[in-house]
Amino acid sequence: METSQIVTIKNENKLPMPSITIVPETGILVNYPVQFIANGEDEDGNITKYSWDIDGQTYNTKIVNHVFSEQNEHTITLKITDDDEGENQVSKNIKVNVIPHQDTIILLLSVLGGLAAVFTFIKNARSRREKQIK
Repeated sequence: METSQIVTIKNENKLPMPSITIVPETGILVNYPVQFIANGEDEDGNITKYSWDIDGQTYNTKIVNHVFSEQNEHTITLKITDDDEGENQVSKNIKVNVIPHQDTIILLLSVLGGLAAVFTFIKNARSRREKQIK
């Protein structure tokens, strides 16, 4: 008497490989939006879930727009899940800065704009005077 058995062999799930794209890559400033894009590869399936942790806030979309309210170094974590419930995560540290001397720059531009107007006025006045002399 022969007996037969059915044996199911399941391949081990390969974990997905996450990566993060940040726009802009450098020069991230307080109170300006930053875009985080989740990238991931799964050799034996598909990515089914994205989970971000940014400053203690959780997002569950592939693309996140976030505004930082404080100058500091921040850690961004992305966790992706594949269709076999395999999870993997990656973290990146980014530096968020303030615009250096923003008030001083605005004042300087105002002063320079005023000086440009004065120089233009003087130049035009000289041209009119030279025309009157001729």
